[in-house]
Amino acid sequence: MIRKQISMAFEGFTWKEIFLVLTTPFDFEQERGMCYRNYIADPEEWCSCFKVAATCRVVFPVDPEAD
Repeated sequence: MIRKQISMAFEGFTWKEIFLVLTTPFDFEQERGMCYRNYIADPEEWCSCFKVAATCRVVFPVDPEAD
């Protein structure tokens, strides 16, 4: 907003990525022995699981072309 108001260019691009974010009270750390922060890697699919306050948040990539 500020750059537009002062006519300053903002060069770059936006990645075509969409994420599904699920929040649950299920405690993956307590119940499954996972760490406080988890990054699960796979060549085709990945996800992340984070403990946020009293909840756990799981993040999955979604096909940006999908309906």
